[in-house]
Amino acid sequence: MNQSFEIRDFIHIFKDRLRLIIVISIFFTCIGMGISLFVIKPVYEAQTDLLVSQSNKSGILSTNDIELNMQLIETYQFILNSERIIDLVANEVDGYSNNELHRKLRVETNQSAQIISLYFEDEDPNKAVQIVNAFAANFQEEIQNLMNLNNISILTEASLEYANEPIRPKPIIYTFIAFVVGFIFACSFVFLSAYLNTKISTKYDVEKYLDVPVLGEVGIIVTTRSKKKKRKNTPLLPSRPNPIRTTEFEDYRSLRTNINYLQTYSRKKTFLVTSTGKDEGKTITSINLAYVMALDHKRTVVIDGDLRKTGNFLFKTNKELPGLSSYLNGNSGLEEILIETSIPNISTIPSGPLPPNPTELLATKRMDSLLKELKKRFDVVIVDSPPLSVSDSVVLATKVDGCFLVTRAGMSKVSRAQEVVKRLENVGAKLSGVIINKKKSSRSDYDV
Repeated sequence: MNQSFEIRDFIHIFKDRLRLIIVISIFFTCIGMGISLFVIKPVYEAQTDLLVSQSNKSGILSTNDIELNMQLIETYQFILNSERIIDLVANEVDGYSNNELHRKLRVETNQSAQIISLYFEDEDPNKAVQIVNAFAANFQEEIQNLMNLNNISILTEASLEYANEPIRPKPIIYTFIAFVVGFIFACSFVFLSAYLNTKISTKYDVEKYLDVPVLGEVGIIVTTRSKKKKRKNTPLLPSRPNPIRTTEFEDYRSLRTNINYLQTYSRKKTFLVTSTGKDEGKTITSINLAYVMALDHKRTVVIDGDLRKTGNFLFKTNKELPGLSSYLNGNSGLEEILIETSIPNISTIPSGPLPPNPTELLATKRMDSLLKELKKRFDVVIVDSPPLSVSDSVVLATKVDGCFLVTRAGMSKVSRAQEVVKRLENVGAKLSGVIINKKKSSRSDYDV
């Protein structure tokens, strides 16, 4: 399977999954906002500025004095972070270890000025102010004791007035970062999942990987089978349209329009409905398609072309009922196997008793003559066949005017579908298009 991506592929994926990308981005944004507002405790910062100024009795500072002060600043910075100063501060405040005091203290200097700035962070603004002022006072006193210098002045003392606004978290910044992270994650997830995807999910996938037109995307009505009850062989689309949901009905009307277009310009009447594998909705698609064709006043016949299992949705059947196999082996005539259903304009031919050689029977001239005769009597002939993994379908595909390949969104594998298309091309069959089954159906009892 060719998994190369072009710019148009990324644009399509982005547009197709835009809603998911938006949802994920909003989710991350809400998480980021919630964390910044309710989880992370606010942190406050208090600041004290010290001026390094060499004392001089004359009151005039020489160039040498200034240079000496600048050289001392680096030494002072080291002393401020020393255990000596931290021990003194720790003795004045309760509940703080030396490591915690050292971690929360930040000392900044300016090489072009004689200023040392002390910053202390804490979850309590009052504590932050108290501790940073304690550092400044103890440092000023210890410099006199250690170096016999009196050149430290407290330029700005920390106060609660300037420390009552938290420095973090910043809800706006955190929220924006969370949005960016969420958007990047969403895009990465969407593009990676699309790159790793090996199944047909959309019309775009069909056109890209199979190079076959999409006739329609339909929502299929399904029947269920419980553990105690077998699936009932009843019409999915009865003569009354009440049970049909509007969206499903419109899907099939759109499909009918596209098929009518094929019939108008190519005079096609016989169509094979098949799939790449089981449980993809081909039989239900056949019946629903026949129903909307009948509503358009087209005489329609549905042939159960699966000679490997019995059971047609249009009527109750049994193994003894004559059908397609009976006609092909010469035991029954057309009138004996052709059944008019209770639905106006719809007739059907059951599969009949299961033969030991289904492929050989379908390949006979009698199958050709049957289709030829049905084309005279009906406007549309639909053959519901087994999946294309069975050779019977390949044989039937060469005898009809066109083939409809049913794929279930998110289930049909691209590689399998490509093999099927190639197989049809090799035998000269006409693949008219793909019908995408958009809805998940219940578990089927189809077994080949």
